[in-house]
Amino acid sequence: MHLPATTIPDECASADKAPQFAPPTVKFVSLELTNRCNLKCVHCYTESTPESGADDLMSADDYESVMLQAFSLGCRVLQFIGGEAQLSPDFYRLLKKAKSIGFEYIEVFTNLTRLPEEVLNFAAENDIKFATSVYSDDSQIHDSVTRVRSSHTRTVKNLKRLTDKGVESRAAIIKFEQSEAAVEHTRTFLKDLGVKSVRASQVREFGRGGRHCGRESPHGSSVRALLGLQALRGAQRSRLPMRYGQAVARGKYFRVITGRNH
Repeated sequence: MHLPATTIPDECASADKAPQFAPPTVKFVSLELTNRCNLKCVHCYTESTPESGADDLMSADDYESVMLQAFSLGCRVLQFIGGEAQLSPDFYRLLKKAKSIGFEYIEVFTNLTRLPEEVLNFAAENDIKFATSVYSDDSQIHDSVTRVRSSHTRTVKNLKRLTDKGVESRAAIIKFEQSEAAVEHTRTFLKDLGVKSVRASQVREFGRGGRHCGRESPHGSSVRALLGLQALRGAQRSRLPMRYGQAVARGKYFRVITGRNH
């Protein structure tokens, strides 16, 4: 089958009357360097684990080509993500390449359980930003979300290292039915560490976030049980009647901390 011939209207036939279009622009690029992650967060929307990443397809040359193309289209803001971006064997090479290309805002979204000295020094010298997620100021609750012991300790340690080096960071607190008081306590904890921007957001209900954070999920139940324990401790610290904390610990009222049902 043949397509009909295209007829160009007379008013567009000459170059000086041709329609004018703005050149294409790209404002922001986020590059997923790997699907592999050293954590196993119960809500991960990319379903990353230490065993995932076998299907990663792009080479370092591919990523460099994408960065160059994006820059040529006007992009000046670049983010590296994963999985855990720092687990890519090409991460440091690509970070340096992004800076040499001329991107004006470069951010690494990472769980910050690792932060090699060379990466930290390069970030400090080249105004590289970092972003992470922290699920609680309570290490037990945070680690119940990541399902990796000591993850909270390592993330907090590296946030401090970033602050000490003058590297800007931001953090997200993912809400797992915590009370607003618990969220604010975590926010204050992060601000005291020197984190510039802290926001709270809900679980994205797809990937493991859709399957494992429901009430029927054993992982979601374990997180909620720890949140209940946190509420019980909060009631004890605030010298509230024990029935408030006990109600939370039984999973009935996750938002009862101050003695009022919010």
